[in-house]
Amino acid sequence: MFATPRQQEILRLLAIGLSDHEVASRLGISHATVRSHLARLFQEYQFRNRTQAVAAWLAKPDVDPNSRNLISNGLATTEEASGRAI
Repeated sequence: MFATPRQQEILRLLAIGLSDHEVASRLGISHATVRSHLARLFQEYQFRNRTQAVAAWLAKPDVDPNSRNLISNGLATTEEASGRAI
């Protein structure tokens, strides 16, 4: 799976539990832009939902191990979602 740097940012934020609107706000882009990035991933890789997209992204060997660890340990969900830097 190839994802652009922006798509990777979106997937990382989705992986920690942010909504599309929260992702858009965090990245300073519109909700429609977030949805457009996801739609391209869904179409290209035939994902049916965001869970499949995030799971495929996390399974990639080149995903930053720190992102995986934070997500799997549940740390990112509370700290990242609240806006605190990790």
